Amino acid sequence: MIINVWTIVALFLALITGALSLLAMVVSVRLLRTRADLHEPDATDDRAHLLTLLLSILVGVRLIAWLVFYLQIKSYVPTLAEFGVMCAFGVAGINPVLTATIQIIAPVALCMFGLALTVGATKGESLTRHGPKRYAAPALAASVLGLAAAAAEFAYAFVTKTGKPVSCCTQFLETDASRLARTANPLSAMGLPTSATPIAYYVLSLAVIAASLYLARRCKNPNERIGLAAALAVAALGIADLFVADWTWHDVVAPRVLQLPYHHCLYEIITDVPLMAFAAGLAVAGNLILTWPAILTLLTLREPGDAGVRRIQRTIYRCAALALASHLVVVTIHIV
Repeated sequence: MIINVWTIVALFLALITGALSLLAMVVSVRLLRTRADLHEPDATDDRAHLLTLLLSILVGVRLIAWLVFYLQIKSYVPTLAEFGVMCAFGVAGINPVLTATIQIIAPVALCMFGLALTVGATKGESLTRHGPKRYAAPALAASVLGLAAAAAEFAYAFVTKTGKPVSCCTQFLETDASRLARTANPLSAMGLPTSATPIAYYVLSLAVIAASLYLARRCKNPNERIGLAAALAVAALGIADLFVADWTWHDVVAPRVLQLPYHHCLYEIITDVPLMAFAAGLAVAGNLILTWPAILTLLTLREPGDAGVRRIQRTIYRCAALALASHLVVVTIHIV
């Protein structure tokens, strides 16, 4: 275990996440067990408000913890330099499975907390007959993910990181120490030129933005309702955009922004260039929240006339389009 300021901060945030997630799980289960003939509506509303407060705090805590994780990785570089570590990429390569797990579960858990709050916003001033279960189900799932994220971050802090040879991101050879295979561009694997990657990146991102604005416009029409197929298609398009963005940042953006032609470390961009870290967050958030309207559509299939749901879906699509467009502007400024 490497103890420094960022390790202590990460452990503290993981402890808060775990405690609040456990409490949110208990409240969610209590809401799920709420009966339709419950004669204590005030108690039910109190639990729902408590759950909203817990989820709101967890959103802030998880957002900070997500950033702290990358700063934690960067802080280990001097300590692990004797084992061949030259940048944060080398640190991430020591425990690639655990590192990848945290990097996936952190934004997904944050997305689920936001989704639960969004579902809660559709219930109106007081809970309807189906309100408690509709709100508590995604809240429970988010709490489980939050607990898993806390456990993974605890494990990462205590796992041994010394005594293992690592390689730098400039090493493209397939060796026992190399970890580049997990971020390889599929175009390279197929023998195709990677010069097409930036084109695919911009085309796909613009397509996601256009689709989001189109569905936002449809949500504005009171006589139209977003179909489940359309919502799922745009959500899938957003997930695909995340993968293409990862390949593009690895192959093109990182070397240009860092001004090191053979340096493909995405961790260095996030920790050394704050504006690019902001752009990365916008890209992840903008694409992940596109799953929310699809889930809201699934939860409200029996309520086609719910104008409040359509209004929230329209807001989500607009926010996604704005986030993705903003991230493209930031990336373009840095690479041109």
